[in-house]
Amino acid sequence: MEKEADVVIIGGGISGCATAYNLAKRGKRVVVVEKEKDVALEASGRNSASVGLLGKHGPELPLMAVCMKMWDGLDHELGCETDFVKKGRMNVAFTEEELHTLENGVHEAKEYGVEVKMLTPKEARSIVPAIEGPLIGAAFSLEDGHADPVKVTVGFANAAREHGAKLHTSCTAIGIETSGGRVSSVVTTLGEIRAPIVVNAAGVWTPRLLKTLRIHMPVKILRSTSAMTDPVSPLTRVYVRGSNTSCKQTAGGNLRVAGGYRTLFQYDMAPDALEELGVWLPRFLRLRKSIRLNLDWPHLVREIKRTRPFRSGITPSLDFPTGLEPPANQNFVRARLQALYRLMPSLREKNLKITKAWGGLLDMTPDLLSVMGEVERPRGLIVAAGFSGHGFGLGPLTGKLLSELILDGKPSLPIKAFRLARFVEEKIPIPTRAI
Repeated sequence: MEKEADVVIIGGGISGCATAYNLAKRGKRVVVVEKEKDVALEASGRNSASVGLLGKHGPELPLMAVCMKMWDGLDHELGCETDFVKKGRMNVAFTEEELHTLENGVHEAKEYGVEVKMLTPKEARSIVPAIEGPLIGAAFSLEDGHADPVKVTVGFANAAREHGAKLHTSCTAIGIETSGGRVSSVVTTLGEIRAPIVVNAAGVWTPRLLKTLRIHMPVKILRSTSAMTDPVSPLTRVYVRGSNTSCKQTAGGNLRVAGGYRTLFQYDMAPDALEELGVWLPRFLRLRKSIRLNLDWPHLVREIKRTRPFRSGITPSLDFPTGLEPPANQNFVRARLQALYRLMPSLREKNLKITKAWGGLLDMTPDLLSVMGEVERPRGLIVAAGFSGHGFGLGPLTGKLLSELILDGKPSLPIKAFRLARFVEEKIPIPTRAI
């Protein structure tokens, strides 16, 4: 393994691989370390595959508008098939409360200069005739779409390699060394790599690495569940999302079913549940319809072992476990399927079979905005994490902006709203919606 690099990137998800690609393309010596046996084996390969504007929060909106143009040319840029389909996304409302939520989101998008619109029931059904439930309105973005998350992340990884980046899998980063107030190296299970710039894009494990430097990043780890059905005849190319379910159809006809814009995630209780209670309790209460508290015994036991008081030092298998398979919540899958039948009653006759269901982990910050940019100290340490379920869609632009920050000293778009220091510099608002 290389002993020295210009930049070491921790994490082989879409943010890490996209950053590696953009840096390598401009001639930098880049090394990516990934603890799993391949890239895209955690959140970047287990997400809902959504790409678009609907549901984004405030400062994310102008970034996502730019990123959509990148998605249009991504197959050509990477030289591979990403299965990106851009036929729009529709969030539907069956109640006045749901309609109010969607109208607020559309209003916020327009405040940031992003064009999304409300539809009447007739307009919505003209786009997706299969929606037969008691619809009273919908929010729609023609720019939105979806892609295959594994193909996209692998595409960035392969393109980075073609430009000279080195990717080491089954290689866990366990520490970041500093000297003279700046980063100096990354310590891994395969050896130490010296570098003046380190990008911590380790997903849900990012805060644990930062903690070794006494840097606090407020995050809670949530679990999502998605499922795939057997193929059905063409139903919709639009990504359809109700309050309790969502549906997108793949090129092969399978339906990818996940949570709606209100019923989304689980928080598996752990010893850290009581940490910063004043910060997190109001947020869990406000988002109680979107985030369900859950007691998962294997997770609880694993976290107790990891955080037991007499333990000292870093144990990679506990702090940064590999091969972790978050279980799919089968009750969640069944409930989402039933909600889909209420949204599109004609599907009930098809007697859909679930061919695959999987869980995924995501890192949620108190304001549901990511942490993106350089920390104050040590110098040379850049963080890209806490995307709160939006990291996949923003991934191509994240890689570009971080490479510009590293190479040019300033990104081409403002990212001040995403700085880590905001959590101590200002009062963080409580989000009114999760997505």
